[in-house]
Amino acid sequence: MDMKRPVKSRAAKAGAPPEKAKRALKTVSVPAQFQPIFDKAQDYVARYFAEREEDPERSTIRISGERYILVRAASMSVEFVDLVVSLYKDRGEEEARSLANNLLFDIAHAIGKADARAFIEKMKVTDPIDKLSAGPVHFSYAGWAYVDILPESLPVPNDSYYLIYNHPFSFESDAWIQHKRKTDLPVCIMNAGYSSGWCEESFGLPLVAVEVECRAMGDEQCRFIMSPPARIDEHVEEYQSKSNSTIQARTKRAAAKSVSIPEFFQRKRMEDELRRTNSELQERVQERASEVRLAIAEREREATERAAAEKLQSALFRIAHQTTAAQDLKELYGNIHGIISELMYARNMYIALYEPETDMVSFPYYIDDMDMGAAHPPRKKRHGITEYVLRSGEPLLATPDVLEEMEESGEVERIGTPSLDWMGVPLKRGNATYGVLALQTYEENIRYGEKEKEILVFVSQQIASAIESKQREEALRKSEERYRTLFESAAYGVFRSTLEGKFLDVNPALVNMLGYSSVNEVMALDINSDVFVDVTERLQILRHFEKEHAILNVDSHWKRKDGSIIIVRATGRTNLDADSNVSGFEVIVEDITERRALEERLRQAQKMEAIGRLAGGVAHDFNNLLTVIQGYSELMLQDPASISHFTNEVTEIKKAADRAATLTSQLLAFSRQQVMVPRILDLNQIIGSLDSLIKRLLGEGNTLKVKLSPKLGNIRADASQLEQVIMNLAVNSRDALNGNGTFTLETSNEILDEVFASENVGAIPGEYVTLTVTDNGQGMDAETRSRIFEPFFTTKPAGKGTGLGLATVYGIVKQSEGYIHVYSELGQGTTIRIYFPRVHEKPESISTGAIEIAPKKGNETVFVVEDEDGVRAIVQNVLSRNGYHVLTAADAQSALDQFRSHDGTIHLLLTDIALKHINGRQLSQQFRTLRPDMRVVLMSGYTDDAAVHQGVLNQDADFLQKPFNSHELLKIVRQVLDRN
Repeated sequence: MDMKRPVKSRAAKAGAPPEKAKRALKTVSVPAQFQPIFDKAQDYVARYFAEREEDPERSTIRISGERYILVRAASMSVEFVDLVVSLYKDRGEEEARSLANNLLFDIAHAIGKADARAFIEKMKVTDPIDKLSAGPVHFSYAGWAYVDILPESLPVPNDSYYLIYNHPFSFESDAWIQHKRKTDLPVCIMNAGYSSGWCEESFGLPLVAVEVECRAMGDEQCRFIMSPPARIDEHVEEYQSKSNSTIQARTKRAAAKSVSIPEFFQRKRMEDELRRTNSELQERVQERASEVRLAIAEREREATERAAAEKLQSALFRIAHQTTAAQDLKELYGNIHGIISELMYARNMYIALYEPETDMVSFPYYIDDMDMGAAHPPRKKRHGITEYVLRSGEPLLATPDVLEEMEESGEVERIGTPSLDWMGVPLKRGNATYGVLALQTYEENIRYGEKEKEILVFVSQQIASAIESKQREEALRKSEERYRTLFESAAYGVFRSTLEGKFLDVNPALVNMLGYSSVNEVMALDINSDVFVDVTERLQILRHFEKEHAILNVDSHWKRKDGSIIIVRATGRTNLDADSNVSGFEVIVEDITERRALEERLRQAQKMEAIGRLAGGVAHDFNNLLTVIQGYSELMLQDPASISHFTNEVTEIKKAADRAATLTSQLLAFSRQQVMVPRILDLNQIIGSLDSLIKRLLGEGNTLKVKLSPKLGNIRADASQLEQVIMNLAVNSRDALNGNGTFTLETSNEILDEVFASENVGAIPGEYVTLTVTDNGQGMDAETRSRIFEPFFTTKPAGKGTGLGLATVYGIVKQSEGYIHVYSELGQGTTIRIYFPRVHEKPESISTGAIEIAPKKGNETVFVVEDEDGVRAIVQNVLSRNGYHVLTAADAQSALDQFRSHDGTIHLLLTDIALKHINGRQLSQQFRTLRPDMRVVLMSGYTDDAAVHQGVLNQDADFLQKPFNSHELLKIVRQVLDRN
């Protein structure tokens, strides 16, 4: 056939299609004998892609229930190759291009296999030929390329599999051509990978595809050959020989970039290193054994030499055997001593090891008749004979004469008990000396010579290898123990997993974190579906791993066994296989669910505190103004003749000021800066006294239920403020009940533990009296719930509420050192639980309201200290009109000067608390040191200083809350002056 014939798409809109295009097939071109099969494939692939849904608002494209994404063709071809070449330009363009191609092929191959599996399962296709035939059609629908299968193809499920096909509209070659990029290499890498992946999954046969012609190179078509990997070169060479094509197969893989692994997970590598070392050790044994055999052969006439060689050979093998037979280094040293003792006199022997990092010499093994029982601790490197061998790296036989000569020359200095002969050999690791094995004799009839030195040198190499191997083994064992201890006892979850999402190892903390009872249960989980709530979060983590080879403090949502959701923070890195390819991950995770919840609660508490401070500040300044407005409007109303034409107007001013005063009082209650008069109270008694009032407040159609605990504890609170809390809650529930619901008040004793306090910001463990308020109204959503205690927040229509009712409740509860908790859902009603600290004191009687009588006038002297001019003037005016003699001062210093110079009696000090330099409380103390019998009334819009700490009145001072009217002012002045 003509291998160079032009290829025209059967889906093209322009140009005359080939004869085959007139048939039913539109998405693929195949030889006639395959057409019935592909007709069937085209039908169910069309059905598969017909179920397509696009939802831009949710950024989703779904085809037959599977989520798809759109990717620009250029980004996965020419632009991707450019990126990789720029990143690895230091390795040369050829290697970088190879790396890019390998990445694209592997990704596409994996996608092809995965798409085939998903499609086959969805469409319930079982026949291998049907599976394979769906691939090219699916290829066309997915926008990869149109497939033109040539007649010489032989798609059989064995080693003879051969497929030759064209891609007339390959997205990769189009991208290169559109970018006007010329290339000498084929570019349709992902087409080759995807098509071979699909066919491989269909037939269960390893397959690979190679592009032999490419339009981006100037060829007439993009042509591919697919076959089993073992035969691809054969088919490509045969094609090239027939077509004279210059295209060459490119299937070699580029080495992946190597990344170091933390020491914490090095056990397997150390095991491999140990096996390698042991293997080298055995090789050395064989080498030494060979040398021994040569020596024996050379001296076979000399029986004594032959016996010595055999003895040496046996010693070498036995030393090698002890490398694995000895339990630890101590046992190995003792066994080596025994073996050397069979070769020569070795009663006195020691081993010295040098640590370059610390410059210390240690003696892990020391047997000596003259130093029996003496301690031999590690020491700094000296100038002894042992150190001489360490420095020189050469064996030494130090007879008395040799040793004396070395001492005289200053090469060594004598350390320890002098011996007759000293013989030492270096223990080496490669060319570096890391230790010394030494023998000593103290007896004239036992001497060492060159023969003994040669034997010791001969076996020392084997001994050095044995010690080094055992050291590594012990280091591995200790590392394994440290690793296992850290792994098993870690407070955080630790696991290793595969790329696909299978656990390889998990620790108990992770098992507990996920709510399972055993490691085996967790090991059976699929991370993608059984652990991650949203698999896209894991995909993001995988992309981060791919980019950085590590992750640091990445948060995601996981599922526990019981279905509850937890938030975990992960840190980890990639795990590499022997070929430096990423094979999995090693990750540490921390459950931060509770921390997140506490942070959110803390943020809400801080917001409420900030709003409270703002509200208190506004109320304080506003109260001074209201005091002046109320005072003068009252004075004007007391003299009708002076305002005969404006009586109604002044009355309205007075009403507006009273309403404003009520609002500021509520703001002060919210900001916990309202003055309260705490008493020991019985909460049941308070509720009982309000029963009829609550019923009237709820209105007809709504029902009041009261459930009071008969053994309820007592609380410390302001009775009037507590009544305000209950009434405000009743009003709030009434508006939610819509005239046909139930409002329930319930009391109980409760103990809040450390767990409750840790989970609820502001709660303190201890005994509490609980007021539970429940309604079955419309309830609230989470957004409303988070804002119900904010001042001026209301869900009522404009003009129907101030938004201060629940804010006032919140402030009073907090000022009473209580805690409030709200639970509500839309359509499920609302439950508010208020916890008041329980006290073990008897309750005080609550006085009922009495008829207000106008206070009588007086003639005493009152000293008014107030820094607001308007407030000071109105107070002086009211008191003067009622017979009092009034002294005034605008600040503490002028007040003190005037007080000291005044000769007459001052009966009462009326002072604002918030003065400059010193507060009103401190001023009153200074006044009383001079006039102990003087009475004191403190006044303020709010305060949290020593006089009225957190709004709780001290027993030695009376308090007047701003704003106040003339009646309240005259009443408290008269009460204080008349008190015994």
